[in-house]
Amino acid sequence: MMRARRVRFVLVTLATVVAVLLTAALGVWQLGRAHTKREWLAVQAQQAALPPLDWAGVADAAARGALPAMAGRAVRLRGRWVGEATVFLDNRPMNGRAGFVVVTPLQPEAGGPALLVQRGWVARRVDDRQALPALATPTGVVEVEGRLAPPPSRLLAFGPDTPGPIRQNIDCATSFL
Repeated sequence: MMRARRVRFVLVTLATVVAVLLTAALGVWQLGRAHTKREWLAVQAQQAALPPLDWAGVADAAARGALPAMAGRAVRLRGRWVGEATVFLDNRPMNGRAGFVVVTPLQPEAGGPALLVQRGWVARRVDDRQALPALATPTGVVEVEGRLAPPPSRLLAFGPDTPGPIRQNIDCATSFL
């Protein structure tokens, strides 16, 4: 009887120590995540305080491979929408509604490589999954103000994306022009 009590005491004590250590480790992990998020927010604030980039600044950053590090940086670009290359990223719900994230290339007035612009979210039709929503895309020169951002997140795909305007994911290097 005494041996059973001792074994039970040791097991309970061991389980308590393991639970305390696990909880402490999770707390340290959360503190690390908070630190990482604070650093990210500080970088975002620094980028937001800088003056907007124009096409020359974007091209220079792209040539140096610095665009990913400039997420959050303001841009002011003049160019033409390449409406025929608009991509509707599927399975992007918002507020409980099914819809698309709309991505359209913007080409500089003088020509040259285009920049993908995430134009926002649109609801999809419930009765026809292949129907594209009406989307006004101005012709002619437009001025776009926004912020540099990483590419849209990739969703699980069970095979390669088929070409066409509705896609699951987008490969920024090869999806247009």
